[in-house]
Amino acid sequence: MKSPQLPLQIAVYSLLSQKIPYPVHDDFPQEAPYPYVVTGDASAVDWSDKFKAGQGVSITVHVWSQYRGRKEACEIIDLIIREISASTPDLAPDFNVVQGRLESSQLFMDIDGKTRHGVITWKYLIEEL
Repeated sequence: MKSPQLPLQIAVYSLLSQKIPYPVHDDFPQEAPYPYVVTGDASAVDWSDKFKAGQGVSITVHVWSQYRGRKEACEIIDLIIREISASTPDLAPDFNVVQGRLESSQLFMDIDGKTRHGVITWKYLIEEL
């Protein structure tokens, strides 16, 4: 069995980098201007059966904004949800995405008291080819 986490991370990062008008990072940047987006961690659980190997993979996308209020962060979250919903990640030749869906999204005030932090989680069922 192989792990689809890195190919999925690359696909989501590539999609967002091309489709949204905000900087997208694959790690938390030092000294980056707000707003920005970070493709986050992934977790996987076995989804294999006797015929095919597969995994259920959850991946997070983080939104960071210092706009006073929720408007900017909510608009970025909406844009990300629209773009990810409109496409299926291409993980060929090793994997195929069977299903993808929004698992959750939330927006909260960061501990610094001035930064809005959005967290979007997607769940994918991925089979190994």
